[in-house]
This record gives sequence, C-alpha cells and structure tokens, in this order.
Amino acid sequence: MRALRKPLLGKRIVGLGMVEVLAAMVIFSVGAVLLFGWMSNAAERLGRLRGEQRQLFAQLATLEFAKSLNPMAQPDGELVLADGLRLRWGATRIGEVDAAGGIHGSLYEVALYEVVFRADSKWGELPQQAMTIAGWRQVRSENVNSLFLAGGPR
Repeated sequence: MRALRKPLLGKRIVGLGMVEVLAAMVIFSVGAVLLFGWMSNAAERLGRLRGEQRQLFAQLATLEFAKSLNPMAQPDGELVLADGLRLRWGATRIGEVDAAGGIHGSLYEVALYEVVFRADSKWGELPQQAMTIAGWRQVRSENVNSLFLAGGPR
C-alpha cells in the first residue's frame, strides 16, 4: 500500500535553517573581533599610562626631596624612596660662594648649585632631572652683643 502523504500547505516549519545559523555566526564573530581589538588597544594604552604615572611619581618624589636638599652640605648622595625608587644626585657649584651679599657679620655663606638627579626603579631607569638649588652653610654664631637682637637691647 501506498503511504498517504498530506501536502504541507499552510503549515510552517519551525526552526532555523543552516543559512540563518551561518549568518548569526558571522555577525557574532565580526563583533567579537572588533571587541577584542578594542580591548587590546585599551590594554596597551593602560600600560603606557602606568609607565607615565611611574615617571610622574618619580619626578614628584625628586622635587619633594629637592626642597629639603642643601647641596653645600651634601653635594652628592643616594637614597631609596617609596616603591623602591632609588634616587642619586650630584651637585656642581655655579659661581662663587657669597657671604649673604657681602654684608659684614653675616651668619651664612650661600652659593648656587646645579644639581642633577637620576632615578631608577624596578621598572627601569627614568630620565634625569637637573635643577638649580641654593646651598647654605652657617659660618658664624649669632652675636649676643648686637643691638638688633630679637627682643630689643638688653
């Protein structure tokens, strides 16, 4: 006997065909490639920013240390700051030592120094910085017989 087949008129087949699945996979893969490319660029930029941040930290730490440095008393040296930042410096005097403008009885001698700072850390060596800093040294003690002492004459 023959099997009776009913025509599929008016009935719709539910499901996805192979063409639809392939189209969805292509769209997904194009989106994934774009997303991973964007993430790669973002990671690269983040790495560069971290390097610049470390460099700025080293420059700021050097400037903070330079505020307290007296190159006449300590013309060269080395110390380790936070995060393993090693700071080395060397100073060269510019010009002559001045006894505070040549005023008789001055307590201090002053001079200008060109100080070169070199910093390196576990991330590598950073660019050197140079700045001009005043150095000083006390050469006399305060004269107790002066009429201009704080507090007036005795």
